[in-house]
Amino acid sequence: MFVDIDSLLRPVYGHAKQGASYGHSKIAGKQILRKGLSPLATIVSTPGCAPVIAGMRLRAGKAASGKGAARMIAQAVTTARMAGATGPIMVFGDSAYGNSRVVKTCLDHGTEFSVVLIKNTLVQRAIDSIPDTAWEPVKYPERSEIQTPGRGSPTPR
Repeated sequence: MFVDIDSLLRPVYGHAKQGASYGHSKIAGKQILRKGLSPLATIVSTPGCAPVIAGMRLRAGKAASGKGAARMIAQAVTTARMAGATGPIMVFGDSAYGNSRVVKTCLDHGTEFSVVLIKNTLVQRAIDSIPDTAWEPVKYPERSEIQTPGRGSPTPR
C-alpha cells in the first residue's frame, strides 16, 4: 500500500474567509504571494485500487508545507492498517517532508519511505562519505508491475 502526502495553496477571495492568510505559491515557475488556505492531504492507494483520501487538514495559507506532516502520516498508516493493509506500506513525500520527524514516524510505524531531502552541507557530507563501491543501481519495476502515487497513477495532486 502507498501513502502519499502533499499540501497545496488554494486561493480564496473576500475579506471574511476564516483562516485565510497570505502564503507563497509557484505559478508558471514564479513564486507569488497569494491569499488562501493550505490543505494538507494524505492519500492511500494500492496498485489495484483507486486512491482514497485518508486524511485532510485545512490550514492557513502561510502554514509551512511540512507542518503537521508526521502526525498526518501516522494517522494515514493507522487508517491503512485498520482498513486491512497487512503488507508493506510505502510513504511518499516531496522535500517539504524530508525531515527527521517524518523519518522517525515512518520508522516507528514500520513503513518504507521515499522523501526528498533538501541538499545542505550536512547531507552533502554524508553523501560524500559513501565509498564509490557502496553505490548500487536502482532497479525500477516495470510500469505494468506497479504504479506508485504521483508517478503514473491517477492520484490527485
